[in-house]
Amino acid sequence: MESDGNSDNGGGSKKFSNLTPVPPEESGVGLPYAPENFPNPGDIWRWKAGKRISNNGNFRDRYLYLPPRLSAPANRTSFRGGFASKLAVERYVRERFPKANISDFFASFSWRIPSGLP
Repeated sequence: MESDGNSDNGGGSKKFSNLTPVPPEESGVGLPYAPENFPNPGDIWRWKAGKRISNNGNFRDRYLYLPPRLSAPANRTSFRGGFASKLAVERYVRERFPKANISDFFASFSWRIPSGLP
């Protein structure tokens, strides 16, 4: 999936301009690559980098996973409660949280994940 964003760091704010590169298939929780405290305080999303790397050094594939509270079987978007595209995340947030500001949501973390490989 392409990492098209609305700013120079893929939807994150300037506070994410010096991101630590990660190896392929690395995963983690929360900032800087996944939102924290959305939609409620204590809700921490998970992220995973893919294998493919773009010419700009960022991963072409990245995945975002719901916080445990939101990934109950009735709420799952896939068998793991994850999203493989920015558009899928945006659709989910708009549908489930219509009053949320989508720009603020994506500005709260960096969509782009830099690769630790040359």
